[in-house]
Formats: sequence, C-alpha cells, structure tokens
Amino acid sequence: MITNLPEPNEFKNLSIQYLAQAIDHIFKTELAISPAALVSSFGDLDEEWDSRQGVLGNSLIMLFLSIENFFKYEVSTQDPLELLTDESRDKIDSPESYDFETLYLLGLDDLVSKYKKIDVKSLSGSALTMLEELRVSRNKFTHGLHRELIKPNYIVEVIAEYLTDIWTPTWISEFREVMLTEPLYGLFNEDEENMQLLQYYKFFEDYLSQRKFKKLIGMPLEGRRYLCPHCQENAIESGSVLDAKYACLEPNESDSTEVHCWLCHGYAEIERESCQEQSCPANVIYPTDSYKLHTSNTCLTCGSEQSN
Repeated sequence: MITNLPEPNEFKNLSIQYLAQAIDHIFKTELAISPAALVSSFGDLDEEWDSRQGVLGNSLIMLFLSIENFFKYEVSTQDPLELLTDESRDKIDSPESYDFETLYLLGLDDLVSKYKKIDVKSLSGSALTMLEELRVSRNKFTHGLHRELIKPNYIVEVIAEYLTDIWTPTWISEFREVMLTEPLYGLFNEDEENMQLLQYYKFFEDYLSQRKFKKLIGMPLEGRRYLCPHCQENAIESGSVLDAKYACLEPNESDSTEVHCWLCHGYAEIERESCQEQSCPANVIYPTDSYKLHTSNTCLTCGSEQSN
C-alpha cells in the first residue's frame, strides 16, 4: 500500500513558486544591470545576456519545473496515484507500506498524455511544440551541454504562452501570493502588491507584442487603454515612474461611464467630457474625488488635470 498521498495544491504551490523564480531570474537581473529599464525598456541587453547564460539556464529550468508541477497538479486532482510510474504503481497492492515521497513519478511527456485525457482539457499544436523544445533545452542544461546561446525573449515568450494557453490568466491572482513586495510609503497590503505587479506588467509588455501581452493578463484585445485612477494615484504617491494604463471602458462603447482596471481589477465611474488639453482628443475624465490627491478631475488618457 502507498501512504502519505499528496494534496493537489502541493504541486500547484510549487508550480507558482518555480514560475516566480523563472521570471525573477530575468526581471531582477535586468534591473540590477540597468535600473533605468523601468523608465526606458526591458529586453535591450543582448550582449549582457550572452555572458549570463547560466542565469538564463536557471530561469529555463525553473520554468520547466513550474510547467511539470502544474501538470502534476492537474493530474493529481483526478487521482494522485496517476502520477506514479509503472514501477511505482506495482507498490499499490503490496502488503508493505511505501511513502509516496519515496516513489518515482511520471516525467513531462507522460504527464501531458494524462492531462489530455482529462475532460475539457486540450493542448494546441503550438503548445505541444513549445513543451517539446523546452524539454530538449532543459535536458541540455541539466544533463549535458547547451552550447547554443539562448536569449531572454525566448524564455519570456514561452512563459507567456504557458500562462496564456495552459494556465490561463488566473495565474495572476496566484502569482500575487508568492510575489515579494517592498514597503512603499503611504501604501498598504494590496496597493503595494499592485505597484509591484505594475513593474512585472511593464516587464512583460516590453518583451511581448501588444496582442500577446493583453492575452497574458486577460485584457480585451480591442479598445483603448486608460489610466486607472486608483492605481495611478498609488503610483504617483509611491514615487513610481510608471503609468498604470491598464483600464478599459466597461463595456467598450462610446457612451460607457465606467472603466475596469486589469491591474487592480477595480472599477471607477467616469465622465464623458472632452479633455481640456488641445493635443488630447479623448473624452474619458475621472471626476473630482476628495480622496484622490493626484488623479482627481483628470483625463485618463493624457493624465492632465482639468480645470473646474
């Protein structure tokens, strides 16, 4: 018999922690090399990365582990014993007691096969190709020699495809749970998380096309983007150099009077009045709000304050 069976969330928790490490190996290394990346752009350090293949290798390995544990989570929700290799499954009916931790588990290929047999689960051809290429690269870094230079944009693209096509945008709420935040003046708890997540959004947006980035965070593919009055208030208050332009009209219609933010997931009522800046053709204004010092009575397109 087999004892000490795992809970599925044990694998999911590992998956999200490995994901955070995969992202941070690139994100934090770029910030260490060039702190101005938050102002200018991530992804412009190709020569620097050529001499840091070990860092990219670690990121790739962490990404592989994240994906592998995600599939373990999905399969174990059906039955944890489905994770066992044939050799280990022989222990199920044994009179002896075997701790689950001491047994061999399936590798990625077999996990993917079992995942595809779960109802409503499927993987596109491009996702399967991505997984195979990642497996080969990971094996070279782990068990052999990886002579071909890899670029951070390859890893970021794979991360985006994994999170968009396999995990889906719910990954953001789970990523928040393991994301390390720094204390920010005047902000607390969730507001601090939003400001840290704002930096990760900037990171992904610089590496990905607009379409891929919007799919990554679940934002509608069509429609203009606006400043979120709540997140922009916090960004200015905390001294951030980033604009929190992740809000969309809800619904995306010419007479809508509300925006929804894909960073904080909050809503804000707006007024449809023309911006007073001559160079700004927009008509989405956040009204006077006594609780907002920086975004009260401002245009959510250009950020300019409106006169009463």
